Amino acid sequence: MAIAVTSFANIEKWLSLFPVEKITKYSSEEQRVNAVVVHLEGFDIEFLEPTTESSSISGFLEKNPRGGLHHVCFYVDNLESSLSRIKKEGVRSITLRKALGVIHDSPIAFLNPKNLSGVLVEFEELGKN
Repeated sequence: MAIAVTSFANIEKWLSLFPVEKITKYSSEEQRVNAVVVHLEGFDIEFLEPTTESSSISGFLEKNPRGGLHHVCFYVDNLESSLSRIKKEGVRSITLRKALGVIHDSPIAFLNPKNLSGVLVEFEELGKN
């Protein structure tokens, strides 16, 4: 899950809620965000902070000044086949060009929240291990 914040200073309360295993920091010039990933037992929480006003996170924060849940990410073995499968179910991708994820530098796509109960969903291809 990814949570948009105006500043990483706003995540202290989150860090006190769970036993944190590890914290990793990332940055993406392409997506114009900095990310802090809090690794917990069984799942990760990604906090996103915009680096420019043209970042999609900046747009989200304009509508949600206190921040909030930005998207939920699901790992898939093959992004193209997953997108093809969901398209048959009437769910569209809103990713207009090839993009790479901030954390794993692997192919990603975002799905139209209008097709998914208002929830922005990210598919990230990790492939089979």
